[in-house]
Amino acid sequence: MKKFLSILSVWILIITNIWIVWANNLAQKEVNRSQAFQFIGDYIVTDMPKSYQYIQLNFTDVRAGSKLYDSLQKMVFLDVIENNKWSFGWSKPVSTLAFYRLLETITGFDFLLDGASSLQTGKLLTYQDLADVVRMVEEIQSLEIDYTNQNTWTIWDQYNEKEYDTFQIYFDVYDTLKYQMYGNQNLDSQELIYGSIKWLTQGTNDEYTTFFPPVDAADFNASMSWEFEWIWAYVDMPSPGVLQIISPISGFPAEKAGIKAWDIILKAWEVEITSKMSLEQAVSHVKWPAGSKVVLTIQRGEEILEIEVTREKIILNDVEYEILENGIFYIQIRQFGDKVNAQFVEALENLKKSQNIKKVVIDLRNNPGWYLEQVNDMLSAFIEKWAPVAVVKYNEGSFAYESKWYDILDLSQYDVYLLGNGGTASASEIMIGTMKDYFSNVTFVWEKTFWKWSVQTLKTYFDGSALKFTIAKWYTGKTQTGIDGIGISPDVEILISEEDEEKWIDTQLEWVKRK
Repeated sequence: MKKFLSILSVWILIITNIWIVWANNLAQKEVNRSQAFQFIGDYIVTDMPKSYQYIQLNFTDVRAGSKLYDSLQKMVFLDVIENNKWSFGWSKPVSTLAFYRLLETITGFDFLLDGASSLQTGKLLTYQDLADVVRMVEEIQSLEIDYTNQNTWTIWDQYNEKEYDTFQIYFDVYDTLKYQMYGNQNLDSQELIYGSIKWLTQGTNDEYTTFFPPVDAADFNASMSWEFEWIWAYVDMPSPGVLQIISPISGFPAEKAGIKAWDIILKAWEVEITSKMSLEQAVSHVKWPAGSKVVLTIQRGEEILEIEVTREKIILNDVEYEILENGIFYIQIRQFGDKVNAQFVEALENLKKSQNIKKVVIDLRNNPGWYLEQVNDMLSAFIEKWAPVAVVKYNEGSFAYESKWYDILDLSQYDVYLLGNGGTASASEIMIGTMKDYFSNVTFVWEKTFWKWSVQTLKTYFDGSALKFTIAKWYTGKTQTGIDGIGISPDVEILISEEDEEKWIDTQLEWVKRK
């Protein structure tokens, strides 16, 4: 027995020495970014909702299904890193300071104050992982790191102390409602969160900044492609519960039924439009399916009307064109979607081939705008190279969209008339303002435009939701004229009489024909 214990003691001593040597070697190993993230995913961020697994990563150098992929899904879910399409360089050594900040951001554990020994009292770790953390902590405590020159990514604290404390109130309110409120079993966590985000966007007091839950975001994207079943009118919600017609689309159901710009939809059938509805939710009661009818309760000034509209499914081009009598080439631009420039160029090429054209009419009535880049390309058809088309001013600095000078058309060879009205907004106003900046032969006809001069972008999230928010203000290219709250006034104001409207007479276009 003694011999057995003696042999066992020797083996224990040998194994212990090997283990110590092995552990010391591990403690000196260089830890790369992949190991750091996998360590956090395996041992730090463990109590996660399963929904993080549905996130599709955009990183170009990580394999789906790997342990690293799983860890990164957790990091993206926690909004610790952005899910961008880039190469992270996982084999590169991780910055000690960056790893320290990442762990502190996620766990609240302060290595500088608590040291590594506190970590040993928590979840049991393998020696390699613990050795890696200890090595990093020791480096930090040695104060030999240059804190001002880190070439690897770092997690920076973006919030001041007051903002951080307020966020704690937010999370406490959420927890209190979710777990202590009477009837909490009927609460939907997702609706609570989405609702709070909507209030957050409303707090900006910017009517063009809004949050779309997944279904609403899908509807918004569908509206950009012009392929949906609808009454065919531009609508907006300038304040909660106010579903307003910006303008009916000429020749389509809403206009044919007698709906006018600035009408307010109070009800769709018996469904009341309330302040609890988003724009997309309110619109969902008005659209679908094609061929069916919807009765809208409309407020027009002091008058309350009930108007029946037949929904239609129509796939529209952004640009339509034709040759009219008296040598007029007519181009209608309905909106500045992602295909509008290609269709506009086609129209201009046909204009060049046409004989005896004296006047060009560009109809921007009821055009709500959309893509600024498309306007830049379109104006590049006849504005000289490098000339500014629009100037966009951000929080810090500005950017000038410059003409690419495609030299498609010499606009000076024609009398050019631009048609616009109160439904002409955003990108449409850029086109009008910039063309008037550069060309003396351009006449703007009808009435003052909508005066929208802000630029929005759309940020999408893994669950299909999206945030549309204002990032800049735009000004016309040459004179850098802003139109906020002002709009662009017409050179010639021509109002439509009720008689002409009833007879479907296009008063503005008829005026151009007679000129």
